[in-house]
Amino acid sequence: MKKEFQKAVEFSKRLILDDQDLIKNIELIALLGSVDDKEAVFNYSDVDLLIMPKTNKFGRVPLSIIKNLKEKAKTASKKFPDMKLSFLTFTKKP
Repeated sequence: MKKEFQKAVEFSKRLILDDQDLIKNIELIALLGSVDDKEAVFNYSDVDLLIMPKTNKFGRVPLSIIKNLKEKAKTASKKFPDMKLSFLTFTKKP
């Protein structure tokens, strides 16, 4: 992985992993797309992180978790303004 992308990925993951409320409610964090495939091009490719939050018995994610992830995405985007960062949430059926 190219250095520019690695910094953004590590920073984004650290934002999530350092938040005790979030980490208790996340099942999976995965890197997707061209950055993961090592084909990323700076100023062109974006960083896609797939985040799978835990759900309740109805398959719903608490709104507080969604809001928290949204704030983390904003923080990461401000830190790396020349790079598009996406936190993609995915849920599975309970």
